[in-house]
Amino acid sequence: EDRRPAGEANYDSVIIDDTWRHLPTVGFTNQDLNAPASAIAYYALSSGTTGTPKIYAQSHGKIRKRIMDVPASVVGGQGLFLTPMSMSFTSTRSRVLTYLLGSGRVRFMPPVFSTGELIETIQRSGATGCGLPPPVIRNMVREIGEQPKPYFPNLSLLRSSGGPATPEDKIAAYRYLSSGYCLAFSANLVGVTSILSGPDVLRKPESSGRLASKISVEILDPETRQILPVGETGLIKVYTPYASEAIIESGVSTSQEELGDGWGIT
Repeated sequence: EDRRPAGEANYDSVIIDDTWRHLPTVGFTNQDLNAPASAIAYYALSSGTTGTPKIYAQSHGKIRKRIMDVPASVVGGQGLFLTPMSMSFTSTRSRVLTYLLGSGRVRFMPPVFSTGELIETIQRSGATGCGLPPPVIRNMVREIGEQPKPYFPNLSLLRSSGGPATPEDKIAAYRYLSSGYCLAFSANLVGVTSILSGPDVLRKPESSGRLASKISVEILDPETRQILPVGETGLIKVYTPYASEAIIESGVSTSQEELGDGWGIT
């Protein structure tokens, strides 16, 4: 990408060599790439809600379960997934893997883009899925404006990831951009916890949606860690089969076995 964002003088750019598209396929097979399910696939780095850096170790088995157990209606997997977001984001990695495992295709846009360029690329490419952060989705709504029907009829998945969205922004994205709009509450520690999609966006736009499959949640008192009554505000404790194998914090690794079954305070 040869453009440079304003104020980022040290931004490195690389022009892609398009000749790779015409090279013969290298003879890889799935057998060549097999790894034990317990083997660590990657370490996901997080700034941590408290500001303390953390690293989450995630195995091939846990990542595959996280991808395959979420309903296809909210993760996609067929058609073309378009993303201008970096693979350093967990959500981007998950969606890319979902589409590849589902025999779909993936197209990466340059990470330097304008709202108009993104809108045009979604239309021109025929993308059926896209993953974007809430501010970008909000800017798309502002540029397109109110529409009698969703502007992207072919976009069966418009995944909002990387932060919260206001109720008004959720409703606008669902009505004016794509009826496939959805927002998932997720964390590197526990994976996807809840999903807001479909008519629920209009019914409960202030919420984070319904609990995902095989997930249960308790709300705890921040001080005592006791379970709070319904309607009270507190820490979110998630029971999940998809928790990261280990958390590395301040150079010390804590395994899931040490933390206990069902542990996961996001």
